[in-house]
Amino acid sequence: MFPAIGMKQLIPKLAECLALYYAEVSKVVIPKFVTVVPKEMTNEITHAWFWPHLERFFKPKDLIVMETGTSNFGILDVPLLEKKYNDISNWEWTSLFKVLGDPEEKLLQTHTICTKDKLSMLLKKMFASANKIQLVEVMMDKLDMPGLLKGSMELRGEAGTQDAVLNPAKFA
Repeated sequence: MFPAIGMKQLIPKLAECLALYYAEVSKVVIPKFVTVVPKEMTNEITHAWFWPHLERFFKPKDLIVMETGTSNFGILDVPLLEKKYNDISNWEWTSLFKVLGDPEEKLLQTHTICTKDKLSMLLKKMFASANKIQLVEVMMDKLDMPGLLKGSMELRGEAGTQDAVLNPAKFA
């Protein structure tokens, strides 16, 4: 245990030490990602069975939407075709609450924001006096991604670049 050292100090030092091994590790062959549906004796649905089983039904151009709970983790164990980050249809996200029971927006309010200034103004206004549930659709570039996702893609050998997004067959 090193109680006086935080992640901001540790990660750069760790990366510096691991850099020495990059040339050797980059030669390691990573086996193709495959899943096996376990043979379970009960009729109860389990995560171990569900995710590999579901994989068989996906087709190219299917749209898969995950919530941020267990399914967000489960889908990571499923090898997908046309694996693209953020390649989603232009849905009417701001109509979501209308579908969920507030067609006149009496209880909720929606916003679509495209600029930093407008987002900052909205957040200041909204957090100061929100009297309704707020849905904010924030528009970003299709190829933009959080740093941790980019790092994860690099570690998985997907180059973590636009190439993996635009040319998924190259990384299958």
